[in-house]
Amino acid sequence: MTGMKYAAPLSLLGLCLIPAISNAQEVGDFGFSLGVASVGLTGEVSYQANENWRLRAMISGAPNYRSGEELGGITYDAVGKLRGLSLLADRRLGNSNWRLTFGGFLSESSAKGTATGNLQIGDTLYPGATLDAEAKFENRFSPIIALGYDHPISTHWTLSGSLGYIYTGGIDVKLDGSAGILPSDLIKERLEAEADVDDGYPFVEISVAYRF
Repeated sequence: MTGMKYAAPLSLLGLCLIPAISNAQEVGDFGFSLGVASVGLTGEVSYQANENWRLRAMISGAPNYRSGEELGGITYDAVGKLRGLSLLADRRLGNSNWRLTFGGFLSESSAKGTATGNLQIGDTLYPGATLDAEAKFENRFSPIIALGYDHPISTHWTLSGSLGYIYTGGIDVKLDGSAGILPSDLIKERLEAEADVDDGYPFVEISVAYRF
């Protein structure tokens, strides 16, 4: 489930060093943006609810990718899918262009893979075994918190970036093995695989928006 996990935070830093101009958004403004984030390529609509709060709905995803993924000491030939919907609320900080972002990621992401050969599954070595795995985020809705900055380029165009954290709760793994693999070994292997993955990862987004 690596995908686009770590976009470069230096890009966000560079954005923040651009000389700021007044944030020109008005209450009732709508916006549309395209960008890239740690949850994939993004398309977003936004609404400026009042002077301090903006609401956003962001669809994200990336082309399916194939890779060798190691979980619990076993390497799988895996195909990953990164898809989801983020529902976000931005709180402007004072009269600045800085904001705090709160919300969550509704995930449709998953990875499926197969391992074959002499496999150490749980406490037992199984010659010529096959093991199928499927992994998804533990949280169906993963909370997000981030610090963001909006740089108005002109009356209608804005360059934005955010850096924060998305709490996925880790991953939920399902295993299915070939005949002869003990259920107790499958359970132990599943727990080891789930323990290999952190409970979340950095949330990074960079986008260009048109406000109207």
